Amino acid sequence: MALLRACFLFAVSVGLGLSFPAYAWREVGHRTVAEIAWRNLSAESKFKIAVLLEPSETIVNQSTWLDDVRNQPEWKFTFPYHFADFDEDCNYVTTPVRSDGDAIQALIKYEDLLRSAQASREEKAVALKALVHIVGDIHQPLHVGRKVDRGGNLVPVKYRKLEMDQNGKPLHLHMVWDYYLIDDLLKDLGTNSASDTAHLVLTENLLSRESPKVFPNYNYLSWVFESQSRHKNVYAFGQPSLGSKYYLLNKSVVQEQLLIAGLRLAALLENAVNDLPLSPSMVSMRKLLAHLCSSASCIY
Repeated sequence: MALLRACFLFAVSVGLGLSFPAYAWREVGHRTVAEIAWRNLSAESKFKIAVLLEPSETIVNQSTWLDDVRNQPEWKFTFPYHFADFDEDCNYVTTPVRSDGDAIQALIKYEDLLRSAQASREEKAVALKALVHIVGDIHQPLHVGRKVDRGGNLVPVKYRKLEMDQNGKPLHLHMVWDYYLIDDLLKDLGTNSASDTAHLVLTENLLSRESPKVFPNYNYLSWVFESQSRHKNVYAFGQPSLGSKYYLLNKSVVQEQLLIAGLRLAALLENAVNDLPLSPSMVSMRKLLAHLCSSASCIY
């Protein structure tokens, strides 16, 4: 009870409107997650997905759609759908739910829409694109928790002596995870983020790894808890000058999170497009979320 009260007071004092920018993994990361998912879908599910999209669209080239539209007036309401923010000493359950939504609420909303027999093709296409993106987002550890520093956006750092990003803005920890760790991983694989095939190279590398034991867990809330648990590595530095040591510490974290996200996205889409029964774990999670939403308005 004391923890719940402390987390509630923190949320009020910071303000529910204060959140962090919604970019995660950037294009290569999101495309990699979608590519892994696509390769793990059944032929039947691939057909059902293709029917929802335009001929020129795939879940891979549409994996950043939610980022692409977020500044358009008609889509600004989706801004909080990219993350789940709370204080580090709290967690999602002990923090008041956001009435304007968050990543978990959005996943439930769009999964239900993709399952719905009443939804139009256009509505299902939006739901599909949103799910592909949000699953990638919440497996980026800085899109979960750490509301106090806005997901690392308020943590200035240097990375390999870089103090500014490619746009001339001061470098912060969130940028390191959005850009530079994946860039270094691609360099290790003999390519770079500017290559049109970078996500394919990264996908092949990740699928050659042993599948993590935790990946089948089809429960959005547990995904958030897992991403939060990665913070012990993410914030494992004393001086704000990061380099090879930090990359080597977090290289496996990046690889595992991208791979897990892709495999979980495949399981989610397989279940949703075929309207298969919810797992017991998902049913329990939805009951808990319904309870949390009983004292506040949720988006689904």
